[in-house]
Amino acid sequence: MVTAAKRKIWGQAATLAVFLTLAVALVPTCALGQTLTYDYKGEGVSDLTTKLVVTKLDQNRLYVKGAVLAICRADTGEELVRWTTEEDDRIFDRYLNSGVPLNVNEHYVIKEIETPEGYESIEDVEFYIDSYGNAVVVNGADAVAENREQIVLTDVRLLVHETVYEEQVVHRSDEAETGDQEGQGFFSRLAQTGDPMSWMVLAAGVGIAVVALAGASGLAKMRMRG
Repeated sequence: MVTAAKRKIWGQAATLAVFLTLAVALVPTCALGQTLTYDYKGEGVSDLTTKLVVTKLDQNRLYVKGAVLAICRADTGEELVRWTTEEDDRIFDRYLNSGVPLNVNEHYVIKEIETPEGYESIEDVEFYIDSYGNAVVVNGADAVAENREQIVLTDVRLLVHETVYEEQVVHRSDEAETGDQEGQGFFSRLAQTGDPMSWMVLAAGVGIAVVALAGASGLAKMRMRG
């Protein structure tokens, strides 16, 4: 005959067995020596976390101030944002600080609208932000992606002596032309016009000169005879 004590023990044993069965069923598969995988479906980072840093430097890694840049869509050319560079990095949030979204895996172009005096302009730079928030430069010889989300644009600064040399060449050329013009006589400029009246004036001038010369010569002879 089963006593109440035995029934109590059997009930506790059954409860324990059920508990152990559930515990084994809930143990992660990796604890049993299997690989636990997670399918992220290629999503990478969220658009909400992306940002872009644009830096404008010269060949000496010094900031270039006063360049006017713009970010445009690569497919349509639509301008999304424009700014003037200062002596710092330009940091854009996911909405380019203007409410316009910077979408992951869409191609954009950085254009240099105005270049500061003394620098060479850069060519257009095409880029995109990949699924992991990395800035990727597609083309543009004057641009490079650095520090994951940063694009560095390099303006080549012209050397001072090159600029001075060009100014001197122009100045000397102007002086040479001016000197040539000043060196031309009155009669030669008249002859270059090709106008018949000019030739008449030239002939008259020559005649007057001949008469004056002859008169001066006769006067000299008379003085010698006297």
